[in-house]
Amino acid sequence: MNPKPIVAFCFLLLVLAGCSQGEGPGDDWRLDGGASDADRDDGQDVGPPPEPVETTIWLKNDTDSTLYVQTVEGCRVSPPAWVDWTSDGRPVDRCAICNCNRLDGDRRCRACPEACPIPTVQPVEPGTRVEWAWSGYRWVDDRIDSQNCERREIPDIGDQIRVDVCWGESRQGSPGQGGSVQDPTCSEVSFGYGTTDAGHTVEAEETGPPTFELTNRTDKAVRLMTPLDCQIDEREWISLDLSPHRAELRRAEVWSSCNQCRCESINDAGQCIVCGKACEGGDWKLLRAGETRSYAWEGVGWESSQRNGAQCISRVEPEVGQGLAARFCWTEQTVGVVEPEAMICTDIDFTYGSDRTVRYSIK
Repeated sequence: MNPKPIVAFCFLLLVLAGCSQGEGPGDDWRLDGGASDADRDDGQDVGPPPEPVETTIWLKNDTDSTLYVQTVEGCRVSPPAWVDWTSDGRPVDRCAICNCNRLDGDRRCRACPEACPIPTVQPVEPGTRVEWAWSGYRWVDDRIDSQNCERREIPDIGDQIRVDVCWGESRQGSPGQGGSVQDPTCSEVSFGYGTTDAGHTVEAEETGPPTFELTNRTDKAVRLMTPLDCQIDEREWISLDLSPHRAELRRAEVWSSCNQCRCESINDAGQCIVCGKACEGGDWKLLRAGETRSYAWEGVGWESSQRNGAQCISRVEPEVGQGLAARFCWTEQTVGVVEPEAMICTDIDFTYGSDRTVRYSIK
């Protein structure tokens, strides 16, 4: 009897006996030393891919003026031009770049040509806002073999997404003929992926005290008087009218010295302690043709007053939105002593907290 068939037959019996002890393929079927499929799991979750989270990005106008945003800007593709994406990847699928998933099966991907639409601007009225809905997908650059492509991905929940939202206070151009936002201002909006609503509110700006500017637009020099140390002088080149357009002028100076008695420092006996600094008179300065003199005001005025029978200066702090007038004074007399009657003065109205610069030109 040939021994080889007997050995083969015995081996077959052993294999069948081993199979009969299990449940069959798919039910913890054991291979490679008895390790089950479950025991061989590499730790990665097996399941449907994550769904993207859509985020609405917005810009709100809380000022009293119309703002403008750039919706289309030359050859720039969406998102709208007022949203400047600064995070990794791109927030939109660019048809000019082949998608990598198409190249996986077909190397003949044809990218579309990018058109250049007419630039457009959208007004944002006070109390309203503009919005853009981001799909939640981002596209990153990749390569398959030697061909460039972009691949779509979903960020992890909590990943920081950063965009700049931009607006301006004026526009150039007309509807239907293109337009651009002038001198845009941008603010960063940062949020964790998974956030459904993120944006920026443009609030009314409080500029504080203005800078006063007086310019000589004539062809000859004029004369200005610098401030006096110890008293209000009608010949000073800049002062304030606290109640413009009223019969009685409430004049205040925009500076003070430690030698002036402040009303809050006067005691019940009418005594006031001052620094004892010697009073100095103001100097006359020439403002030549084409020159400008400026003063950055700190927002505090000093008004002549009395307390307990003593002369003093009272501190005045305007409120935001209060109407004031800047009084600019000069004289055409360039030599000698100048009397108050020789001064030429003009008042320029302004609103405290709104006007950054108050100007007047001598013509």
